[in-house]
Amino acid sequence: MIEIELRLYATLRRYRPGTPLEGGEVVLLPEGSTVLDLLAGMGIPAPEVQTAFVNRKVRAMEQRLQPGDRVDLFPAIAGG
Repeated sequence: MIEIELRLYATLRRYRPGTPLEGGEVVLLPEGSTVLDLLAGMGIPAPEVQTAFVNRKVRAMEQRLQPGDRVDLFPAIAGG
């Protein structure tokens, strides 16, 4: 198992309402897990995630996660 830090923003927070506003949630995943695996494990539909940052860099949903990674997930945001 690997341990990562998950941070959800905006409308994605509804999937983990108990997560503190500051800081993130520690999540355990099997070795070899990807961002997509993380989403599935958290019950977050992949189409709702517009951008995934791993260690503060934009990454693909197929990005393989490593122990200690920080994952920040953002939904699509409309504005004008």
